[in-house]
Amino acid sequence: MKTANRTTILLVPALIAGALTAVTTTSAAVADVSSPVTVSADAANIITQSGRIIDFYTALGVDATEIPTVSNADAGVIEGIVDLVAGPAQTAPSLPSTRPTDCSNTGALVAYARQVAGMNKSRDANAKTLDEETVYMYMSHFFDLPSLCGNPTAYYPDWITNSDRTAYTNYLTAANGTQLATSVGQLVLSATSFTSSPVPAIQKVTSKAYVDNLEGATDIADKALAGDTIIDEMQNIVTMIDADKAPQEIVDQMSANLSPTWSSLDTLKTVVGTAAALMLPTYGAMLFSLGAVAMSVQLTGVNTLVQVAAYNALRYSTSSRASSRFMRSMGM
Repeated sequence: MKTANRTTILLVPALIAGALTAVTTTSAAVADVSSPVTVSADAANIITQSGRIIDFYTALGVDATEIPTVSNADAGVIEGIVDLVAGPAQTAPSLPSTRPTDCSNTGALVAYARQVAGMNKSRDANAKTLDEETVYMYMSHFFDLPSLCGNPTAYYPDWITNSDRTAYTNYLTAANGTQLATSVGQLVLSATSFTSSPVPAIQKVTSKAYVDNLEGATDIADKALAGDTIIDEMQNIVTMIDADKAPQEIVDQMSANLSPTWSSLDTLKTVVGTAAALMLPTYGAMLFSLGAVAMSVQLTGVNTLVQVAAYNALRYSTSSRASSRFMRSMGM
């Protein structure tokens, strides 16, 4: 068996090491030496598209630890599978110059929050590091509102104060250990690491037009069975690679096996390609980490008792904190 150690998938913390540090650090003395103010369109697209990929597999109950990886020597076969079923590379959509209104476009939300954070750092002596401010601006623009991702205009989100920073840090600390609690910091750090040179392996999959076919593709009667089927096919891929099968043979066999579940050819190609992609060494770990983060920050995830309690506590003080922001916007 040439399957690489499954702990590859568990290397996510290494990719996003110190994710909450950007939120809980109190010192503003750390220089933003390698933190560009802008997030590129490619980087934003990677965040958004990886979220859609992982949203699909998570909805089926596929856990990252269940995904086998192949050895470095066999990675070329997996890449061949991805190339066979993938459509042409897309040009990353341009980022909006104003606040995004499509809150499923997670990358655009982060890109906008980072731009505002950079602007605020230039005028606010109390501003923290750029990564910290990006988290805070993300919270003020898309989270700390009567309705998640609602219109924040009346709350002066560009003009946060130390009261907001404290409230957001308290929220993230209170909800620590839940998906949403760590996701904002993770997303910011992940996004900024791709601002200049996105990881080629991730960019390869997330830039393919077929990724969009995953949206809405999980409306099937038995998601658990579908998830188990995908895991079985991943194991079959390993077996076929060990038997020296060529990429085309593997694609044909996997397509035949999965066709009873997904009749749409476009969806089938997407499932085959992304399932294979997740098996690449470290590739799946990075994609899953980014995707789980992006998915959880699509602002639909306040769904545990701890999260609800923390969110309600945050919202209790929103109006009073907004008054301080208004005063600051007036130069007072």
